[in-house]
Order: sequence, then C-alpha cells, then structure tokens
Amino acid sequence: MHVLNTLFLPLLAGAVLIPVIIHLIWRNKALRVDFPAMRFLLQSQKPISRWLRWKQLLLLLLRMLIFALLALLFARPFIADNKSFGVWEKHARHVILLLDVSASMSSEASQRKARSEIEQILSNLNEESTVTFVRVGNGSRIIVDELPFTNGIERIIRETMQPGYGVADLHDALRQADNKLSSGDEKRGEIYVVSDFQSSNWPDYVKDIRLQSKAKIVLVPVAEDELENAAVEEVSLPQQPGDKLKTRLTLTGHADFKKLTVDVTLMNRKAASESVANPLPNENTFVTFENINVPLNSQLAGAVNLDLHDDFTFDNHQYFVLNQNRRIRILAVNGEQMRGTGDELFYLKSALNVKSSSFEIVETNPMQLGSKGIEGFDIILLANVRGIDQQSIAQIHKLVEQGGSVVFLLGDKIDATLFNKFFQELAGCKINKTTFPTLDNSNGLHLLAATREHFLVEKATAGENISARIFQSWQLQPEAGANTIFSFDNGKPAIQELRVGKGKSLVLSFPLDAEWSDFPVNQVFLPLVHSIMHYCTPQKSSTSYYLTDDVIPIDKGFDVNANIEIAYPNGRTEDTLLKGGIFDKTQEPGIYTFSQSGKKMYVAVNVDRRESDSHFETTENFQSRLSTDGEITNNSQILRAGNFSLLEIEQQQKLWRILLILLIMFILVETIFANRVPR
Repeated sequence: MHVLNTLFLPLLAGAVLIPVIIHLIWRNKALRVDFPAMRFLLQSQKPISRWLRWKQLLLLLLRMLIFALLALLFARPFIADNKSFGVWEKHARHVILLLDVSASMSSEASQRKARSEIEQILSNLNEESTVTFVRVGNGSRIIVDELPFTNGIERIIRETMQPGYGVADLHDALRQADNKLSSGDEKRGEIYVVSDFQSSNWPDYVKDIRLQSKAKIVLVPVAEDELENAAVEEVSLPQQPGDKLKTRLTLTGHADFKKLTVDVTLMNRKAASESVANPLPNENTFVTFENINVPLNSQLAGAVNLDLHDDFTFDNHQYFVLNQNRRIRILAVNGEQMRGTGDELFYLKSALNVKSSSFEIVETNPMQLGSKGIEGFDIILLANVRGIDQQSIAQIHKLVEQGGSVVFLLGDKIDATLFNKFFQELAGCKINKTTFPTLDNSNGLHLLAATREHFLVEKATAGENISARIFQSWQLQPEAGANTIFSFDNGKPAIQELRVGKGKSLVLSFPLDAEWSDFPVNQVFLPLVHSIMHYCTPQKSSTSYYLTDDVIPIDKGFDVNANIEIAYPNGRTEDTLLKGGIFDKTQEPGIYTFSQSGKKMYVAVNVDRRESDSHFETTENFQSRLSTDGEITNNSQILRAGNFSLLEIEQQQKLWRILLILLIMFILVETIFANRVPR
C-alpha cells in the first residue's frame, strides 16, 4: 500500500489521538460521597456501569478509526502493482475494435478465427462500455463511433465483418484510435487489433508509432498457419509486333499443386490456355502464351486466370487493358492568377499541354483548394503560394507519403515566415531571404548540375549546364535528408528534393515564369518541365491497371457534365454524373467500362499483390513497433507491462471510494451506538 500525499501520514497518527485527547479532557471528575441508603441502589447499577465502560471504550475506538480513515482518505492510497487495476471493476471502458478487412483476411481459416475472437471480445462488454468499431482496409472506416454497447450495436458489428480487397494500414488506424482516446473522456481505453499482421499492414516508410493515450492494447492474431496459395503475380503485355503475352506465377507458403492451368480471356472470351506441371513452391513460374496474337492497335480488356481453388482466390486473376494510356493528373495551385504571360502558370501549362502529352493539369487557387480536394491527383504543384489551410497541408503530406509528389515554385508572393511555418517539414528546407535585394534583369545566376547521375540532369540537360539566367531566387537552407539537384554558380541550392515516405518533395527556389528569369524561353525549359513531372509521377501510374479503391480520372473525350454509363465487374450498371471527372467506386477488382455517345473506356482494377504475401508477423515483433506507456498483450501473455505514473495508478484504482464508504458506515455505526440507552 502506498499513498500520493505523504504529508498526511504524520497527520494520520495525530488524527488517531484526537478522540483520545477529547476523551481525557471531558472525563467526569466528581467527588465520591457515600450515603448509607444508596448501597442497595449501587448493587443494582453495577451491570449498567460495566456496560457503559465498554460502550465508552468501543465509541473511543470507532472515533479513532473514523479520524484515521479521514486522514487516509486525504492521503489517497493505492496499490503499487499495476496489475491491481481491477480493485474497482465498475469503471467505464471505451473499447476500440480495429478489424483488419484487407484481402489477405479472406481465407476461410482467418475468417473463422476472426469471428471467434470478436465474439469473445463482445461477450466481455456490457451496457456501461462505450464501443468504437473500425474496419481497416484501404483507409479506416468507422462503423460504430463511441456508442454504448447494446444488442443492436453487437448485431451491426457481426454484419460488417466481411473482408474487402484493400490493403490495411494498421499504423494509421492505431494513430486515429490513439487520438480518439487521448481527446476523449476519462474512460479506460482499450484497443483490440484483430489482424493477420501481414507485413504489408505496416507502411514501409514508417518505423514505429508513438501512442499518447496509454490505452491497453490487445493484439489478436488470426493468420492461417498452413497457407496454400498460387497467384498471378505479373502480366507482361506485348509492346510491338511479334511480342508474346507473358505472365509470372508465384506459389507461396505450403502450396503443393501438381498442375496449374492458366488461361487468357480477351473481351470476356477465352483466347488461350497453358498448363504448368509440378510448379515449385516459393519460386517464380513464367508462362508464355505462344498461340495468341494480341492486336496492338485497339483497346482491349482482358485477364490472366488461374483455374484452381486456394486460400486466396482474389489473386487468381490479373486484369489488364491493352493500349491504355494512363494520364498523370497534376493539381496546380496558382498563387498569382493573371491574364496572359503574367500568370504564374502560363509557361508551365503551355509546356505540359503539348500534343500527345500524358499530363492532365487542373488549376485552382489557395482559397479554393480546401473545397477542391486533392483526391485523384498524382502531383500537387504549389506555384508562388503564400499559404494554405492546415487540412490541405495534411492531405498533401499523406498523398506524398503514399507515393505522390509535391513541387514548390517560390516567387514574389512567398513570405519566409509563413513558408517556414506551413511547409518547412514537407519541403525539407527553410528560407530566409531573396538572393538579391531588388530584382535586376542585368544580373543573374546560372544553374549548375550538382550531380550528373540524377534523372533530371540526364533527361533534361544531357549532363550539360543550363545557360538560362535566374534574376532572383530564394535562399534555401536544406535540412537533413534533402539533396541538391541543381545549384547556382554562387554555390547556393537552386533545386532540391526530399524523400517523404514513398513520394517526393521538390523545391525550386525560383518560379517558372518570365519575371524572375529567362528560363521559359530557354531551350531546356520544355524537357526540364516534362522531366520534373515524369520524375514526380507515382510508380503505380506507370502500370496498365489501377488498384482497388484508386480514383480513376475519366478521359478528356467524355463530357463530364453529362451522364456516363458505368458497367461494374459484377455486371451491375448505372447511368450517372461523375463530379470532377473522376470515379472512386473501385472497391471490387475487375474490368470497369465507361460509355457515352458511342465512346468507350475500359479500366482494369486489381488487388494489390502485397496481399498475396505469406509472411505474417508475430505479435512479439509487431509490438516492437509501438512506443507506448500502456500495457500490450496478446491472447496468451503480457508482451509489455504498462508504465504508469503513481497518480495514474491511484486515479485508475480509486481506492478512495472504498474508504469513503467505510467512513460513512463507521459514522453511522458510531451515531447509532452513541445514542443507544441500556435497559
């Protein structure tokens, strides 16, 4: 037993003596006078006197105990052992249930075990529990948000447990759950993570996470031990006459198939089939379809299919579209909109809107960025932008971490203090002042390649220096991790990059207009602009298909102000307007068909092949990614004991409530006993 307020320990001894002192002070001190006639009465009163002496002694002990409890109550006692949190079991709980619904959770064994574990968790909840239920897969979708646990809530959870086709991000889900508990009430927080803990569930660009709420974390593994799976890992499409369609198969886990049958369908018709005898597990198997001639001058939709039933059925198909030219979508935020050549983006848009360009540029301004949103874009271009709202900054940061890019063009609208406040972390640099006090077209700096092996230097300048003159620029102070691509001839950085997660952040210390340089009229301007955009293009944009839950931009040939007929992979069709020319209902893999006025567009959507990975982390390895002072357990053991302060332990145990009840009980007993009259 320990106490928070040790000051009350000496008072505890003093409090016990208070009734004794009062008793001694107020004792009756009458003189004894004997009367002969009273001897018979004294004999009858001896039992009563004996009872009164015992009564006074018991009352003294009760009052000493009352004062002792009162002092102990103010001392705030607790039991130092963290495991003793259950002393007061009736405290409220806020239980957050994170259920992994990624594609890898679709195996029968994982589903059966996940349902059993969730049933066990739900059976331990009562009406006093607050429940939040989150489906984790291609983002976190909250199904039940901080509601009291009832039979209706239990039914909703049971009905929404089926897995989807996405990739779970447990890092993001844990971060959101921790934020919810940190900003909530004083209910005891518990986070249950029901997952197979596949390696892809944790982003490559994140090492660990710091949790602030000190919630108890329970890791519930449901991965299948004996996995048997074969997958269509990759499809190589013909690029020129004579090329053959090829595919790569992988067998993972304990797969032992004697024969695999692989076929190709084009426009829903079987076009070819091949057999593979005794494929080796955990090895690549390559199949070439010799007896099929694929036309190269038309857009055809097809798939490579494995004819078998294994643990993961979602990767038995790989969908593709021949001659599908994916456009790279750029959201350009213009900080200085003007007419003609004075516009901040005039020369940039002219360079990107050339014939046969694969870039689609959408322009907005800082005030409209929040309502416009960045969903569906590959590159965010901030051209001479003074500042944007915090929500947009967070969205851009997330886009870059997931593989997108952001490009900063610094011009005369930039304020150094605001830039460092809003963009320093994302840009990977600070800015102080401009290079020259005033703009002077008679002077200028030249760009020099900092390294001739960089993609931009090789593609745009062929390793040569750029003859363009920069009349004005901002002085960059790169932070750790930032790399200089081009520098000025005075040694200062001109163009730098920073890797953020899977994406890139590029900073140009000058704008791409004709006010601060003669760069737009230089011969290297067009190739450099295109090289920058290609370099910033996410890797997934170079494939012939999209992934589930990706946003699909509609071809420019479609009228986005008129209805477009959409045919889904499951055969369902709808006729609808597509706001902003983008389609985001890609939760199911397959071929999506868009039709309008005789024009058709086919789009292939596949499940991320990371979901076919048979490597599942143990809960011991997974908990090492979590930095928290709360307790972490799995089904069988405590993986890490919580590290709580003495105040937190006392507040959790609430022993003062028990002491308060005892104090009230003893006061009532003392009152009743003191007023009892012998008969």
